[in-house]
Amino acid sequence: MTWHLADLNADVLASICTALYDVEEGTKTLRAFSSMNRRIRHASLPPLFRSVSVPKKPLRESTEALVALKETNSVTRYIRVFTFSPLPSNALEEFLHSHDPAVLLHSFKHEGPDCASALVEALASMPSLENLTFQPKPNPNLRELVIRHFPVAFAPSQLRLERVKYLSTDVSFTFLRRICPSAVALSVETIGRVLVGSQSRRALR
Repeated sequence: MTWHLADLNADVLASICTALYDVEEGTKTLRAFSSMNRRIRHASLPPLFRSVSVPKKPLRESTEALVALKETNSVTRYIRVFTFSPLPSNALEEFLHSHDPAVLLHSFKHEGPDCASALVEALASMPSLENLTFQPKPNPNLRELVIRHFPVAFAPSQLRLERVKYLSTDVSFTFLRRICPSAVALSVETIGRVLVGSQSRRALR
């Protein structure tokens, strides 16, 4: 009788995948292991997508990355640790190169709201999320853009990240603290300076 790894039950396969992920170069090892067949590939998804970071790019590109991530909702449900750290818009540099005022107009009118909406939808696709970091690059203009547009997008969404226990963000981004009612640890910063390392759940409210 021929025996194959795929014949193992789901719990055993999941344990093997987790063990492979935890070794040195675990991501590379597990990806190779997951290519054996569809059942093993499915078992490898939780550890492979346990922690996800959006590449640090200007606002427009960061928004596109969020949209693409949300569209892969078959894997976003496994995300437990998520980091999003966008950079300021490069619209000014584009304007100086093209001298086209439409570049600045589009940036001012759309980039902030578009990124905010994309973040709401991406987070809504992560039911297992436990650790959230939202730290835009320290920049007064970017911080003001977030304060102006993001609460507007989050308020009507009624999004609640009940499983998030750890939140790291700017002290001014209270809209994130509101949607993480179960957070027991909070790390807040302002323009790169740490204000609070850890607070109790009562202090977060």
